[in-house]
Order: sequence, then structure tokens, then C-alpha cells
Amino acid sequence: MADSKRNSEYILAPVRLEPLAEDKKIVRAQSSEDIAKVLDALSPSYWRAPAVLLIETGLRHGEAQFLRKRDVELDEKVVRIQGIVKNQESVRVVPLTKAAMDAIEPIVRRTKHKDDYLFPEMAKNRWGFSQAWSRACKKAVPMRVHDLRHSFAVRLLRGGADIATTRDVLGHASIETTDRYAREAASHETHERVRKALEGVAPS
Repeated sequence: MADSKRNSEYILAPVRLEPLAEDKKIVRAQSSEDIAKVLDALSPSYWRAPAVLLIETGLRHGEAQFLRKRDVELDEKVVRIQGIVKNQESVRVVPLTKAAMDAIEPIVRRTKHKDDYLFPEMAKNRWGFSQAWSRACKKAVPMRVHDLRHSFAVRLLRGGADIATTRDVLGHASIETTDRYAREAASHETHERVRKALEGVAPS
């Protein structure tokens, strides 16, 4: 009976999402090649789907950890992040790329109940995914889980999204937080232009 009660509490426990107060000030966007290397080294295999979701949506680790079937709308190809921001209920809608859909659609379809967690291993073990990611990084390329969020933000901005759109997708409370990623994206573009210019000029 005690085990049954604990399981019930686990399934029904409410989730409170705090507003983003970025304590990781340094933007550490990683290349797609390096991220792919870590993804290939990630094990067990059930960690791959949440990893792809983080890579393709910029969700926070805690947001992906407690996603339920009801939060994903396959027809609209979006995931809805529900939480409390500044003591008010908040819903953030994040589009799903084809890669994200390919990773989670089979899981959504085989998950029976709308209140079930999509990634039960992740929901039950707070540090399980982070530990698996760390092990994969030791085999491949060093990076933090949170770097996936940074990488997504820079990728989004480099792809042409404006700062306001990027802020909404990431769920930043302040535009100043998003602006850090915009500066990183602009810096990358400047470096690329300089490289191209130098490659066309022979050294004197």
C-alpha cells in the first residue's frame, strides 16, 4: 500500500517552473558536429530521445524531464511548456522540428495516458540524464547539458529569427538574456566574413 501511495504521488506531483534567471552567463554554443559526436556516444539508448528534444527545441533540462503526453500536440507539431512564471500560470509553445518529431512521436503514440511522463527514466532520476551525458562527453567532446540550450538559441538567431521571437521560444523573462545569444550569433557571422575575406587575399 505504501508503494502504491508513493507511485500515486509521483504521477500526480505538480511541477513548478521558475522564471529563467540565467546563472550560466557565458554563452557556450557548440557546433552541430560536436553535438552529434556526443549524441552518438550517449547510452543507454533511451536517453537519445530526450537529448534530441533538448537539441532541437532549446528546452531546459527540467522542462523536458517532466513533459507529459498531454504537453505534445503531434498534429500541430508543437510542445506546450506549462509552468508558473512570476506567480502567474504560463504556457509556452515551442515548435518541433522534423528531427524532434522523429525522436518523440513514437514515444507519444505508445504512451497510454495523457498524464504519463514521456521520459519516465528522466522523471524518476533527476540526475540520470546529466550523468549519462557527462559520460558521453568524456568519450567524445566536453560540453554541458545547458550548452544545448545555448547552441539552439544561437542557431535560431543565425537562421534569421529576431530577438523577440527567440525570447518567446526560449521562455526568457528578460530580453537582455536573449541579447547575449544575439551578440554571440553576430560575432560568429563577423568571424566568418573575416575568414572569407582573408582566404581571398594572399599574404603580403
